[in-house]
Amino acid sequence: MHELDEFIRRALSARDDPPPEAEAEVLARLRATLGPPGPPEDGGGIDGTQPPPASGAAASNSAAQAWWVAKSVAATLALTATGLLALRAGAVASHALAPSPAPVAESAGESSTSSAGEPSSAPRRAQTQSATPPPTELPARAPAPLVEPRTDTPDNAPAHPAMPKAHPSIAQELALLDEAERLRAANPAQALAKLEEHRRRFTTGVLARERESLRVSLLCQLDRAADADAARRAWASANPSTPLSPKALDECPGMKIGAAGDEPR
Repeated sequence: MHELDEFIRRALSARDDPPPEAEAEVLARLRATLGPPGPPEDGGGIDGTQPPPASGAAASNSAAQAWWVAKSVAATLALTATGLLALRAGAVASHALAPSPAPVAESAGESSTSSAGEPSSAPRRAQTQSATPPPTELPARAPAPLVEPRTDTPDNAPAHPAMPKAHPSIAQELALLDEAERLRAANPAQALAKLEEHRRRFTTGVLARERESLRVSLLCQLDRAADADAARRAWASANPSTPLSPKALDECPGMKIGAAGDEPR
């Protein structure tokens, strides 16, 4: 029995050991096909040789068991080789028919892993730029309107006081008086005539006081003291607050300029 067990172990431990499922299936088929062990047929052993003679019942039983085991081993090897070939063919066919994984899926997986684990710098910069509001430009401020200082003058009053208009006749008055003053030394009578012209044209003119002062002086120069005194009194009576010029009596030393009732000394 020891030799038979070793033979079976070697036969089952072939180079290409079948999987446990294949062994179980092979043994089940053997039992269904061969049935229980019995005496060997007269045809001889597996290789056609006659079995060796045995002595007694023990030899007969041992030979029967050895025959059954040898037959089982041969069938097992045959079925095992066939099963292994089928299994290998199926594995090769399934491996050949199985589609290889697309590189696009792997790339997509890597990109999804990268985006899920550690975001790239480009989206981060985009998020930073979108989070930062664009600088707003402030509108240019309009210059403040100039406010002119208010004055206390009425609304209808002019902004600047108008210069007093010159008397339309003052130029003519001044021209006549200048002519009389120029003629005084050379021709006092003609100078007195210029003053009379001025008195007729501009009786109450702007230069009336200067005219009467020069007239009194010319009358004194012509030795007409009574006429000079009459002219002085007439002026003092009409213009008490505006006396004649003191120079008017330089030519009349005995006459004084005073009130209308004063008499000459």
